[in-house]
Amino acid sequence: MPAIGEDLTGKKFGHWTVLNRDPVKNQIGGVRWMCRCDLCGKVHSIIGRQLKAGHSQHCRDCRYARKDQSFEDGGGLRIDRTGQKFGRWTLIAPVPRKRKWLCQCECGTQAEVATSNLGSGQSKQCLTCRQASRPRVAVSSQ
Repeated sequence: MPAIGEDLTGKKFGHWTVLNRDPVKNQIGGVRWMCRCDLCGKVHSIIGRQLKAGHSQHCRDCRYARKDQSFEDGGGLRIDRTGQKFGRWTLIAPVPRKRKWLCQCECGTQAEVATSNLGSGQSKQCLTCRQASRPRVAVSSQ
């Protein structure tokens, strides 16, 4: 009689909660488990060794949806920062399928700004405000 292996029912792996063993084996004979994604509630069949090795943390649908919202917390989860201010920028909405936000400057100008530039402080205001705040250098004609 073959060895059953470890029962993963009820255990959590990333955002997966294991519901029960899937009666269908994968193509190379590995054990699959029916798991519910804690983020969206969808149920998928996942290979047990992928769960245990940490290669599958949540469903593919959630991975793509979460890329549409930028800014990660320490655990890799996307956080909606709509309304937050970075310098003169106010975040309006994440730009779908890009690591950018639609932002509005205090002067009313709207632009797409890279998330990395907001977080690092590299972009604090629109180009118009930036040029207006630069000190003007007088050019002497001698």
